[in-house]
Amino acid sequence: MPTLPEQLQLQSDFLALLSTFLKEYPANKAVSQSTASRTFVQAKECLESTYTTGINISAICAQLHLSRSHLYTLFKRYLSQTPQQYLTDLRITHAKKLLIETTDPIDSISSQVGYKDAFTFSKAFKRKTAYSPLAYRKSYHK
Repeated sequence: MPTLPEQLQLQSDFLALLSTFLKEYPANKAVSQSTASRTFVQAKECLESTYTTGINISAICAQLHLSRSHLYTLFKRYLSQTPQQYLTDLRITHAKKLLIETTDPIDSISSQVGYKDAFTFSKAFKRKTAYSPLAYRKSYHK
């Protein structure tokens, strides 16, 4: 049986170890937030690297093993927009650049930014910018 000083030293060592553990591994909430943050970054990077392929949100969810609602919650928390809004923004931003910097036809640009057809692309572009793709291009090439 340990003596009283030995028992106190063991308790002191245990409390020091516990204190270190709590500092290194904070409450579960912080751990789950960091997991959510990593998952969000992974989803965002996945969208950024595949948006030109015509990928959709369901495919991203399947690839990352996430539900649509969980992905939606993450994007709303970190970007204040839905995954679909973010995907559209990526595509339209790239399309604007192509419209200004190239002479590629509209249907070619629509496929380069991940739209299956020029009509859907034109509708999305106009909804986002208030200009048709052709009018947008002409406004920069006067």
